[in-house]
Amino acid sequence: MSERPLSILHVIASLAPRYGGPAKVAELCESLAERGNRVEIAATTIDGPFDLDVPIGVPIEQRGCAVTHFQVRRPRTPATAPGLVPWLRKRVCDFDVLHVHGLYLFPTLASTFVARRSQVPYVHQPHGALTTYHRAHHPARKALYETLFERRNLRCAAAVRYDSEQERDDALARGFPEGVVIPPGTPTPPPRPREARVPGRIAFLGRLSAKKGVDVLLEALPLVVLAAPAAHLLVAGPDDEGIGEQLRERARALGVSDRLTLLGLVTGQEKVDLLCTASVVAAPSIAESFGATVTEAMAVETPVVVTRGIPIHEQVDRRSAGLVVDRTPRAMAAGIQRILGDEALAARLGENGRLLVESEYSWAEVARRVEELYRDALNRRLPLPARHTRIESLPGQGMT
Repeated sequence: MSERPLSILHVIASLAPRYGGPAKVAELCESLAERGNRVEIAATTIDGPFDLDVPIGVPIEQRGCAVTHFQVRRPRTPATAPGLVPWLRKRVCDFDVLHVHGLYLFPTLASTFVARRSQVPYVHQPHGALTTYHRAHHPARKALYETLFERRNLRCAAAVRYDSEQERDDALARGFPEGVVIPPGTPTPPPRPREARVPGRIAFLGRLSAKKGVDVLLEALPLVVLAAPAAHLLVAGPDDEGIGEQLRERARALGVSDRLTLLGLVTGQEKVDLLCTASVVAAPSIAESFGATVTEAMAVETPVVVTRGIPIHEQVDRRSAGLVVDRTPRAMAAGIQRILGDEALAARLGENGRLLVESEYSWAEVARRVEELYRDALNRRLPLPARHTRIESLPGQGMT
């Protein structure tokens, strides 16, 4: 006898593409809906310094799910959206389980509070906020916020979901719950013929932030050009930290300004096209909770060069699905040169990468495991609610 469908509510600060991994929640919800579940999403309008152009407080159909947006107010950093609170109070009992995304955010605080008061189980997913790298930023403020709110929010969760073993290890080292590791899923569009690859095209996809390591990749570019005269680096991602102009200045100093193109945020089919036409995708990150760009590249058989800051680097190495290198310009350049100079190696890495994604990171498999986690959460008894501050005065000091 098959199990009954679930009613699931996802609460997230934003679905804007600029936020990378968390924004992939819509893809998870689509896969959960395809399994017969009723899925809704509650999110705010925040999109960096802007607001998404969407109806406010009215559900819209998106990927087979009902999505309701709430207007973000000041302070914007924690995605403060007061209108979310009464909506949650009214609707929370319509769902079997909540899936709460992120830490140090107003939607997280509001949804966990209301869920506990209503005795509705929730699954909490930090999305990398508990990694060593992220907690090194504003550590005193985060420690205080965790003491007051987030440790309890995580402790009272029916389950905690981490994106990778590395993320869970970092969390455990600081006394957070053990949780369950379920990686993000990755769509697998049909691969394109190798002739579609642009010779020498190196792609970097991700936010232009210090942790992503695009500066290391740029320093490697002159070395790559020596062996591959056609080499050209395409950098795709939002520049919320103002790093773009620094990269342009450094490229001029290195004599490769004509080999660097900053594309800005790339989404949808344009992003797929970039992944499919690149000869190699490089991911020189210091730290990630997962590294979705890597699996997206492997899904279309584009070979990857990654550092050990990518949590799945061991799987990439073990399955010969890419090259794992030290996080230095010379090592990064050597890895890229190997792929650009050896078509047979590039094809073999690409094929192995797709097989790895299909076996471990397909949305069908990830949705199955997440649904299993929800059903397990329903069988767990939540702690009884204790005294809280009134929800109208919930703090909203965001820290990233």
